[in-house]
Amino acid sequence: MKLSLFFGPTASGKTETILSQLEKVHRTDPFSYYFVGPSGDHVRYFRENFVSRVGTINSSRFLAMDQFAVDIFRLLNPASYHISDYIIRLEIGNILEKMGKRELIDSAMFIDYILEMIHDVKEQGGFTEIFASDDEAVSTLMDIYRALQERFAQNTIFDTFDAYTGIEERADEIHKGEFGRYLFIDGFHDFSPAMSKFFGSVFPSFEEIFITIPDDPGREELYSEVASIRRFIEDFEKRTPDIEVSRIFLKERYYPVKLEHFMSNLFCENKRAGLCPAVEVTVFPDLFSEVEWTARLVKKYLVDGYEPGEISLVASDFQIYDRLLSQKLREYGVPWRSEGDEPLLSSLAVRKLILPLEAAVLGFPPDKLIAMGDNGYGGEIDARFLEMAATMSRIIYDRAHVRLKLEERRTSWVERLEKFIEFTSRRRDAVLSLAEDDLESAPALEMEETIRRVREDLLPAVERIFDKLRPFKSMRMRPVGEYSQMFAGWERDLAIIDSYRKLEQNDGEDELRALKEFFDRVLPELERVLLFMNRPRIAPAEYYSYLMLMLRKESYPASRSIANRVEIQSLLKSRFSKRKIKIFLGFVDGAYPYVKLNPLYSFTQYSSLRPKDLLLTREKQQRLNLYLSITTAGEAIHFTLPESTIEGEPILPSPYLKDILDSSGATVQRRGLIAGKRQGLIPELKDAMSRLELDVAASKYFKGPFWPGLRERFGLQRLEASLIDFNREFRWEVKDLEKLRKHLGQTFSFSRLKSYDDCPFLFFLSYVAGLDQKTDHIFELTPLDEGNVYHAVLRDYFSGKGEEWEGSLAENLTKHLLHDSSVVFKFEFARLREILLDYITIRESKRPRLMSGEYYPFDFEKAFGLSGTARVEVIPGVYLRGKIDRVDLDETSDSIYIIDYKRGNSGDKEQLILYSLAADTLFADSGYTVAGGVFKTLTGTTVNRAAFKVETVNGERVWRFVGGRGEGGDWSESDALAWVRGITEGLYAGKFAPVCLSQSGKCFNCRFKKMKRVATWRDGKEFADEE
Repeated sequence: MKLSLFFGPTASGKTETILSQLEKVHRTDPFSYYFVGPSGDHVRYFRENFVSRVGTINSSRFLAMDQFAVDIFRLLNPASYHISDYIIRLEIGNILEKMGKRELIDSAMFIDYILEMIHDVKEQGGFTEIFASDDEAVSTLMDIYRALQERFAQNTIFDTFDAYTGIEERADEIHKGEFGRYLFIDGFHDFSPAMSKFFGSVFPSFEEIFITIPDDPGREELYSEVASIRRFIEDFEKRTPDIEVSRIFLKERYYPVKLEHFMSNLFCENKRAGLCPAVEVTVFPDLFSEVEWTARLVKKYLVDGYEPGEISLVASDFQIYDRLLSQKLREYGVPWRSEGDEPLLSSLAVRKLILPLEAAVLGFPPDKLIAMGDNGYGGEIDARFLEMAATMSRIIYDRAHVRLKLEERRTSWVERLEKFIEFTSRRRDAVLSLAEDDLESAPALEMEETIRRVREDLLPAVERIFDKLRPFKSMRMRPVGEYSQMFAGWERDLAIIDSYRKLEQNDGEDELRALKEFFDRVLPELERVLLFMNRPRIAPAEYYSYLMLMLRKESYPASRSIANRVEIQSLLKSRFSKRKIKIFLGFVDGAYPYVKLNPLYSFTQYSSLRPKDLLLTREKQQRLNLYLSITTAGEAIHFTLPESTIEGEPILPSPYLKDILDSSGATVQRRGLIAGKRQGLIPELKDAMSRLELDVAASKYFKGPFWPGLRERFGLQRLEASLIDFNREFRWEVKDLEKLRKHLGQTFSFSRLKSYDDCPFLFFLSYVAGLDQKTDHIFELTPLDEGNVYHAVLRDYFSGKGEEWEGSLAENLTKHLLHDSSVVFKFEFARLREILLDYITIRESKRPRLMSGEYYPFDFEKAFGLSGTARVEVIPGVYLRGKIDRVDLDETSDSIYIIDYKRGNSGDKEQLILYSLAADTLFADSGYTVAGGVFKTLTGTTVNRAAFKVETVNGERVWRFVGGRGEGGDWSESDALAWVRGITEGLYAGKFAPVCLSQSGKCFNCRFKKMKRVATWRDGKEFADEE
């Protein structure tokens, strides 16, 4: 046999030489050879080059090393079955369980470490090649290894590394020319012991073998692992007496002209002084500014005439940069594709499809059933409403970690939703009975809508979800093929594929690729494996465990393979990608190099007896990968890196950066910061890279002398219309006063009047625009509910319904809770009981100042303008509605005293004055007049707030308050009526200016504060109340 060896440094033409040799053989006999490369990426790169030279080829003759070994072993052992790593992981779990180490089974990461260790042991030639002799963990690991190999032997199965080492046993059975006449090997930088064993057995069957071997004087350390190839050749040559070896040395390097100085220096021991302008190193404040600048740089290259396919973006931390770069390139209109693979479990479509099986295996837990509802298994339903109802009905907490049968879970869900309807109805009635205003009754209307939606939408959807789960009413074993049929049926029911096909701009293509991988490869492969393992019938739980093992490790292409696109690549994939422009992003420590050590090797790697420095070996591999990727650039190379995280934590640059700078003569450039501040937030016209940036940049010239030209050149008519709209005359007024008056009506509650007095814009948002907040969905009482309970209990107690006020508290508390949780009930009961007990026994007895006479509780919740009662006219054409909490009577003087309960130190004197006017009208026929009033607080330091008495001064009623408002604390009747008149005149005039335009303090706790920030910006003023 003949062995042809081609030695040479990088860029010396080794691959080109072997391509020429292969072309000669191919044109003679296209089925007489194999080409083998170290990885699928290298083989694909080589195959594409070869196709461009010869046209049609037989792709099955071009194989990655692992596939070549498996194919050869399978030819020699036709009865054996090759298994993938996911099945080995399951076997490792079974072995750990038999060894009594069940606690380790649930750790997928630990099993991955075991699997990596098994691979390394097989590849390196045994435990002694990896572990130190004093490593205490070795005995346990060897037990796992031996048990796994015994299972392989019993079932005649093998993994990829068994193909390498097992071929030696059948070497005598291999015939000359059995696999072809010629073998071509290219792209290797080392031969592991397992690989050497394999080649030693296979080589003799070929007539001639061609091998390229790196030989780079000055970079001996970088290529130190190449010594393993040389040792193998020497040993094979000694063992093969009739071998003819030819050695061809290619010494000339063909670096690109613009990068020759840099590439010849990089990682070389003897560097030449000089400058390479085609290499740039740029530092940014953070990752986002780095990505944005990179996208701009790419766009500039395209504008300068470069093709998209001539640019490569390389990131060692691929997942983060791939996502951010994709978003920014899409915004800038740059054609791109990602060369990375996405984990199959990251696919939303795949996750959606496995939900029913997952729910069944886990015992139908509430979170999985809710997820099924969110994903369409119950039909069209609002996901937020489903989650709210599930939370408030406490479905989500109902035996969440207990495995139940299907019918048990269904019954529980239906019963709890029915109870939720009952509780919500009760609370709705309670709110309506105590509401004084539309705003207070609005929650009741929302509760009514909630009841309707649960009955008409949610309960039918729940039945549909459980119908989909009918196949799992029994968790019995069933034929393996039945599972694929279920997945296909769920896909048809949800029309998942059709829904992604209808998405615009190819947004659903990635999910369609994931589904194709799932249906065309994963499910059939799993079925084949289970049948081979003699498992024609299998229970759902076991099938699910096998399926998840596959899905956790399988992936699908992140992008379609489309020509002439900017490519986002990982460092590994970029090694064989020749591009004119290469940009290496995230050039920081931890990414360049990215070295991760299996913790099972920790003791050995820090032992003086270690047989091999794995950390150093892997660092060299990373450095070599970087060098190979750099040497495939043609005209320019950029290195970019952030100097800190978004939170401001510093990030260290890559340890390779110094060699980059020394080899190129480049200096570090800093962008994105000027005097410590961010730069470029508003781009200049010349720097605009997208329509959005163009609009922002051009807006600065609106109404200026350059605007007409810019508008016509860039088609800014729509932008102009928006800017004109922003610059129109603006006033805080409603123009259609007739419609407004009809909407407002003539009857107001005090809270409405006070709302306008506090802030007209707040009134507009709440009562005109109807933008008030949604009902709080919480387990405990809302502030409104709590106040309603206090009022109801005190009414019952002082009206003489019974001294057992605790019973009233329990009854009213139950009305306002949306569930039957005894824990929440006990907590709220104890909390409110303490407050009410304090009020009834202590606070009630504290008599307000200015109160004279013998008063007793006389009337309660005296309504006017509510529930069919007459409203009270305050000024001509303006009426008041409301409810006085309590009216006390002094029969001696026929005077009444009005009391309003407050939870804390709140309440406005205007309310007491207006309620006094209303009470005088309501009790006029009885001959009673208001003598005074007070706010009685249930909590807080002040028991009696805003106590007053009514006097007549100069023929006019005056309300004299304790502590006063302003000097003297007096309000005359004319003052009160003027207050009402001023508010209603403003309302009917349509004036709704925000109070924050003049007073910002009132806005601090406003629920519409964010909207008001926009409003004040619209008014052209700064918001004064910055946090």
